[in-house]
Amino acid sequence: MKNLIILIACCLFVSSANAVVFQIKNLCEDTNYHYEEIEILDKTTAGHLTTYVLSNNDIDYIGNEHAINSILGTPVGLDAFEVLSDTSMRVYGWCYSVNGVDPDVLSSEVQILPHSESIITWYYGYAELLKDDWISYCNPVYKDPKSFVCNK
Repeated sequence: MKNLIILIACCLFVSSANAVVFQIKNLCEDTNYHYEEIEILDKTTAGHLTTYVLSNNDIDYIGNEHAINSILGTPVGLDAFEVLSDTSMRVYGWCYSVNGVDPDVLSSEVQILPHSESIITWYYGYAELLKDDWISYCNPVYKDPKSFVCNK
């Protein structure tokens, strides 16, 4: 009986240790709007997992498994542009990271393997254009809460 209890306890520990963490950051502060741990039993993608979580939690979004354009009514299209000067602007949108790295591919191209311990984080960010050169991309808005998004 004691061995059975130890076996059950080990199995519970192992299953919780192999969960994928899925989180959505708040727009203007480094806190989570949504957080959950999900055990993945079959190969999937970051994009498929994202649309699954958003739909199952009734989180308002525009997009698909390839890319997310808006979560929670964030601006899209021309409304997501901030003109800073004649030679500088910012373009806002949703970015994601997997294990702290921003992949340079669509979320549908990032494989999440069963029993992995990946951390998928979605955050609202911006790319900055200066004199016809993109000088940065996916800068988290919560690190610059003075942005036009946080002032609305």
